[in-house]
Amino acid sequence: MDYNGLSIVSPQYYPDDEEWNDFFSLWYQDYNLNTDITEHFHYLISHSDYLVMVQRPLNNDDSDYEIISVSNEDQQSYLPAFTNIKEITDYIDLPEPQEGYQVEVMVASYKRLLEEIYMRTEGLNGLVINPFSQKLVADEKLLNSIGYNTTIGINHHKDLPSLVPANLKFKKNMKIYYSNGRNPHVKEFLKESVEALMEDGVFACPVLVNKKDLYTNKTGELAMHTGADIYIKPLMCSHADPNKLYISLFTGLNDIKRMNLDHDEPDMEMIITCQSFESYKDVLFSSNAFCGILINPFTDHLGFSKDMLDEMFYNKETIN
Repeated sequence: MDYNGLSIVSPQYYPDDEEWNDFFSLWYQDYNLNTDITEHFHYLISHSDYLVMVQRPLNNDDSDYEIISVSNEDQQSYLPAFTNIKEITDYIDLPEPQEGYQVEVMVASYKRLLEEIYMRTEGLNGLVINPFSQKLVADEKLLNSIGYNTTIGINHHKDLPSLVPANLKFKKNMKIYYSNGRNPHVKEFLKESVEALMEDGVFACPVLVNKKDLYTNKTGELAMHTGADIYIKPLMCSHADPNKLYISLFTGLNDIKRMNLDHDEPDMEMIITCQSFESYKDVLFSSNAFCGILINPFTDHLGFSKDMLDEMFYNKETIN
């Protein structure tokens, strides 16, 4: 049974206890020092299913539910997730439900948990995995790092925005902006949201690369040889000078689906690279071919010229 993205069936991708415990110990002891351990553990975190405690109505109204949260000593709320049922039953009894409700242990994917934190429920500071034993507290900074490590590369755009909090928050904030765009406070809010996206987000960009420069790495993923030449498919901006070319970047799968990825180069392959904004900014300023960057050109159409970006990042560096 599926209930609003939650399930009462067994997890499909239960993290193996031995693998989870081994990597948790290695990661905890060697945090951010061993890249391979960190990246593997981040992948394990983001591609596992978890158990959560859910209060939902007896009448099965799927619009009225609550994933039960926990708070720390500073009264910061986190969404608790458990890697197996013993992580719940060995430490606590299920909370007493309100009248007319029931509390159940249900299954949620990592993506579903991030959606809950950043798209549905206000006031959550992040995720805590196995809060009564290992206490892996994943605040927004760590969750963005997990998102970065698991989406950077080639053809990972299907995991955008769902694995990157900065992208999810931008999606939510754009909805707020479209609903209240004439409010000057909302415009300032959008400005802050875009700056946060540029700082922590992951962006997809269609590029052409010679097929000879592509290979399959040891993890079975498509990769490019070092020094491979890439050709970024430019976009003309009809709202400005049509002769000026822009680098088009996308924050989510639904945005990039609108891009025409057809080409007539038999020796080339169109791929989607996922990188930080800083990486694309470096490409922009090292080339005379482009005059700026467009974010989600077919939906949000946020344009930034070289001068605008130069001023934005100069002011930021000066303040810091």
